[in-house]
Amino acid sequence: MRARYGPRLTAVPLSALAGVAAGGELLGGVPRWVSVAVAAFAVSTLVLRGSFHRVEHVLLVLSAVFATYVVAGFLAHPDWGAAARGLVVPSLPLLRHGLLVVVATVGTTLAPLGPRVRPVLRSRQAAPGRLAISVAVLTALSIA
Repeated sequence: MRARYGPRLTAVPLSALAGVAAGGELLGGVPRWVSVAVAAFAVSTLVLRGSFHRVEHVLLVLSAVFATYVVAGFLAHPDWGAAARGLVVPSLPLLRHGLLVVVATVGTTLAPLGPRVRPVLRSRQAAPGRLAISVAVLTALSIA
């Protein structure tokens, strides 16, 4: 894959399979090689043999699973006052776990932008592009 499509397009599928491996091992105790093989076979079969509508339906079902987060949030019976206060006045513990959250948020926000940002930043003719990217990055960081 890397030879044909280059390192930029290869990193995304490989990182997705790494996530499948870690998730299978953590949640179900499934060996990495089994979960990666099953996921790669399932995705390959769906994409190569399935129609657009079949892929669309599978992705809709997978995304509908995320609606369970809303249900789980209500079933957890949170302190709604503290939740509203945290929405307006964010806080972050200055401990190891808090710093890890910051690093993970910044990393996952900026990592997908890397291949697109580097050429613009290297170009000396793209001063407006640099400004736009700087504003976008600062906006993403302030929202995250």
